[in-house]
Amino acid sequence: MTIVPFTPGPKSDAVAHNDRGVALHEEGDIEGALSEYREAIRIDPSYANAHFNLGLAHHDLGRLDLAIASYREALRLDTQDPEAYLNLGCALQAQGEVGEAQNAFKTALELDPNYACAHCKLGALLYDKGELDEASWELKKALRLDPHCAEGHHALGLVLFEKGRREQAVQQLRRAVDLDPSHPDAARDLGRVLQHTGELDAAASEYRKALLYDPAQIDARIGLASILEQRGDYDGALRAFDEILRESPNHPDALYGLGKVREALSDMPAALECYREAVRHAPHFFDGWIALGWASRDAHDEAGAARAFEQAIAISPEEASGHIGLGWSLLAKHKATEALEEFEKALDRAPDDADARFGLACALDAHGAADDAIDAYRKALSLDERNATAHFNLGSLLLSKGENAEAVTHLERAIQLAPTDSSAHFKLGLAHLLGGRMSGFFDSVLNAFRHLKPRS
Repeated sequence: MTIVPFTPGPKSDAVAHNDRGVALHEEGDIEGALSEYREAIRIDPSYANAHFNLGLAHHDLGRLDLAIASYREALRLDTQDPEAYLNLGCALQAQGEVGEAQNAFKTALELDPNYACAHCKLGALLYDKGELDEASWELKKALRLDPHCAEGHHALGLVLFEKGRREQAVQQLRRAVDLDPSHPDAARDLGRVLQHTGELDAAASEYRKALLYDPAQIDARIGLASILEQRGDYDGALRAFDEILRESPNHPDALYGLGKVREALSDMPAALECYREAVRHAPHFFDGWIALGWASRDAHDEAGAARAFEQAIAISPEEASGHIGLGWSLLAKHKATEALEEFEKALDRAPDDADARFGLACALDAHGAADDAIDAYRKALSLDERNATAHFNLGSLLLSKGENAEAVTHLERAIQLAPTDSSAHFKLGLAHLLGGRMSGFFDSVLNAFRHLKPRS
């Protein structure tokens, strides 16, 4: 026979104060609820639920340290409470203690493997960590257990978007918005995905929906401003970004968006300043460093461009765009071998990236590897047939190897794509001359002279 020790329940007066606290909490009087929870704990310090509720009240007020302490005390008194572990994990995550938060969610699931909310919270945390496959598994498990979990659909939509499955991402995010129409974050993120796929009217509608429920939703306002920029309404975009920055002068996304508008208006000094401010206030802003790199290249500051691209690579070495930008900067400084390495790294990460393939061809060309460069230009053109420079470079290499007919084909295509390129006309004239086509030679040379630009 096993003797089970008697465990007394909480004292009745403590229960009464706790219940009054719950009622006040539900009415929105959190300070009043705190007072009742504290009184319950004073009467019965071993009352785990009162400690749990005290943690909830502190959590709602943003007092994360006090919330965590209360949840831990509740768990010391009742180690088998999965909900307390869930809330502890949420508070730890909000405080930036990601590892401890993950452990808390896992403990909640050890206690209750079918706890849908714990699967959802763990999946969302794993998404934030970039562990997309693991996040997807947890979120799908959460939704099998609770198909009406708006938060789960929202997080799974973001995971699918990151994995390149945009249609499915939109479906999940729409489901999240349908389940919880008053939740602004899901509408905002649906707007982001729709904007990324070019559905600007639908994106603007979702951003406005987010602002309807949360007028202070600054990311939705930035999204609407950036849609104006995409549509070419630069005056409207300028006004929108200026208004946002008057309220939040250091917001990196707004500074980045304003930089894009200034760049579209060919005001490169102002664009550069916006990008510099964006990364100054958000040193890990990958897109900001990439934009600063390209803007620096346009301003003929290759050293500054290289530094920006190197910073982007340090932040996210698995992204191809940082390596592509650095490759071009190195190539401009006649460092063909180093440039070649960067383009190869980019292609390891994105084998079908036309810019990376074109950059590799140019680096091979500059390195003197003509045969490899010819093959690389052909591959680049299979990815982007409208690259006039690739046609010109390939035509020039083929001409140098005596492959006149194919050279003419590519040089003529370069001229179709860039009719005012005098170099292409001259090169085509040379091809005609070497092929004995004098009429074609004279026509091409005349066209070349017509398109020569006067020197300043």
